[in-house]
Amino acid sequence: MKKSTLFACLYYSFVDYLSFFIVTALFTPLILAQNSLYKDPLGIMKEPEVLLGVILGAYGLGLFLGSPLLGRWSDHTNRKSVLQFSMAIYVLGNIGVGYFFSVANVWMIILFRLITGLGSSGAQLLYNVVQDLEPVEKSRGKAMGYLVAVSSFATVIGPAFGSFFAGDKGLELAIPFFVLAFMGASSLFINKIYLPKNKSIDKKRKENFLAVFSQTEILVVALCFFLFILNLESVFVAIPILMVMGFNVTSDWIALFFGYGGLISVFAGTFVIPWMSRFFSVRLAFLTSLLGTALSVFSFFLVSTPEELFAPLTFFAIFATVAWSKGNELAVAIPDKKNTGVVMGVFGSLIALAVLLASVSMGYLAALNSLLPLLTISILAVLNLVVAFLGYQKLIVSKK
Repeated sequence: MKKSTLFACLYYSFVDYLSFFIVTALFTPLILAQNSLYKDPLGIMKEPEVLLGVILGAYGLGLFLGSPLLGRWSDHTNRKSVLQFSMAIYVLGNIGVGYFFSVANVWMIILFRLITGLGSSGAQLLYNVVQDLEPVEKSRGKAMGYLVAVSSFATVIGPAFGSFFAGDKGLELAIPFFVLAFMGASSLFINKIYLPKNKSIDKKRKENFLAVFSQTEILVVALCFFLFILNLESVFVAIPILMVMGFNVTSDWIALFFGYGGLISVFAGTFVIPWMSRFFSVRLAFLTSLLGTALSVFSFFLVSTPEELFAPLTFFAIFATVAWSKGNELAVAIPDKKNTGVVMGVFGSLIALAVLLASVSMGYLAALNSLLPLLTISILAVLNLVVAFLGYQKLIVSKK
């Protein structure tokens, strides 16, 4: 696999995952503020926490709808065309969010966040591109590790990215989204030049895309991965809401919170994951990282000031990055290579469903009681660990 091709994939992943939580730092203080301009004119979402959850969740709904369709399409055509189409939708979505954010039109913000989510549906296929183009197993694993590190870093610095570029009012608020649109357009250009047009594996396959999930191993991995992402996304939504409600932190603090987590994720992807790979099997590393994630979540209960949050965040970011990497590694390790796009597409939908459920539920629970989000993420962490432990023997990396 050429370095230029790998760079094109990494840049695509970085641009795409920046949009995951860019709205967290921008929207949370503005929507939860007293006398906020961001209100539902129809009065359906009266509670600001619920409105915030719906805005965040719209992105996940777009991912949920687009991921399996793009995954199946990529198995019957070429990955490059699907990625180009997906990024073009992503650019359109960010332009729309930026403009309607500047004029405080919440329903159009929700619509274009959904469109942005549709555009982000192709990012999960980057793992398939690496698998298709890199025949050497060690090099393939290293490239996938880079993808995890880049995507994890981009996900957690999204709020910092938004806070850095955004102004105070009007079109100034739209600048981060316009920058994302520009970066997306540059990714289109780079992929056009450096990403080869790899052919379809088998254009004649017509089976139901859910048929591949008849294998118990894949079902177990899918359930474990879904619960992990649900817990991860719930933490990323719940903690900023609780910090704003309990300590009146600003966008700058939220940006610092995610930026710090991003640096720890890069450290974990660069050093911790290679180290664990030397001594642990993929499934054991996944189970161990879920245990560490659960313990880190419980340590959030010990925090009494915003500054104290950074200690448990350190361990959470490390173990969550390892779990993300090993979960994706398990996901692509399936017996039938002809369905890799389908499987990763459905896994993309699982990520999307987790984003949607986490965003909406955390906002709703926070409106009921400030401690409910913390209690919920703790329960999810334990449930994820129990499911992975019970299905440990089924978390098998199939032979290629």
